[in-house]
Amino acid sequence: TLVGGFIKMLLAGLLPTVAMALGTVLNGVVRLMILFVKAFASVDVLDIGTGRVPGLVIVWLYVCIGVIGFARLRPVLKRALVAVLLVSLVAMIGLVKYGNTFRSDLVVTCLDVAHGQAILIQPPGRANILFDGGSLHRGDPGGQIVNPALDYLGVTRLDAAVVSHSDVDHLNGLVEVAQRFPIDRVYVGREFLDKAGIWGAAMYLTEQLGRMKIPIEPAPRRLYEDPRCRISILWPLDEDTNALSENNRSLVCLIESAGRRVLICSDIEEAAQRRIIELYPDLRADVVVTPHHKADFASGGGFLEHLGGPVFIRSGGRAPFEKPRVSPEGTVLMHTADRGAVTVRINREGRITKTGFARG
Repeated sequence: TLVGGFIKMLLAGLLPTVAMALGTVLNGVVRLMILFVKAFASVDVLDIGTGRVPGLVIVWLYVCIGVIGFARLRPVLKRALVAVLLVSLVAMIGLVKYGNTFRSDLVVTCLDVAHGQAILIQPPGRANILFDGGSLHRGDPGGQIVNPALDYLGVTRLDAAVVSHSDVDHLNGLVEVAQRFPIDRVYVGREFLDKAGIWGAAMYLTEQLGRMKIPIEPAPRRLYEDPRCRISILWPLDEDTNALSENNRSLVCLIESAGRRVLICSDIEEAAQRRIIELYPDLRADVVVTPHHKADFASGGGFLEHLGGPVFIRSGGRAPFEKPRVSPEGTVLMHTADRGAVTVRINREGRITKTGFARG
């Protein structure tokens, strides 16, 4: 454009019509460049984040750097080789991004937040739902734990966040999450709504989300449904639960996919556990995120034995009272304090695989 402007100046006295036409073309080019820069600047880096990148892609990146920096080839050949390498690198990153965004499996990741809960639910497809996001023992759980985990998993936005109840260890990281990731809506239970206008963590979260214009809505009975996956709230029902404790009024979530079931129990104690067994006598789950309080094998009225398992996940810290007891023979109990973030994947055939971030 600078050269074109100089030519326009030279032609202005000799061929004014040509100079005017050239000026119009140059103005159009400049406007297009401005639009391109604005569009590029408006793209949030989170929208193109790939998440976890395989080692092969990293090796290929260093191959490209080595060729660009050190290969001694004819200029034309080197430019062609560099172009091929860079195009292949971009294609590989694009495939990684696609694989992290569009899933064929159900993936449930229980993060290691010590005493608290933060669970990412990823149904088949591209939806992302965060169930709780808080910790009692970790400072800034949203900024230091949940956000980095979402980045690592390739999440760029949340279709919904669910707050099981108003205890601080289930929600005190959600403000930082909402500041980093777009959230379409936040679902809460009646217990949270009762507290939101009075005091405490529920009021604080409501005020902060209101400033960010993120709607808070009562959790529907059916949170999510498509032909491959269904996510439901089993408890509490519409019956009067005001006499129950905050923990016993926390939301219990059932995820169903490929003939398998994952149950997230939040903080329900014995009263709610007994009532759930009465309401759902045939309830079974292949994967259970156990309640935080008064629920263990051979205690609490046999709630966990009733569910069956065989995979049980405990989100908790390293304090002795948070350590789960030995699970019955034939079951697997994974504690986030020992295994780090625990991921359960259920493929379209119903096969369950489970991994701990710290130890496979």
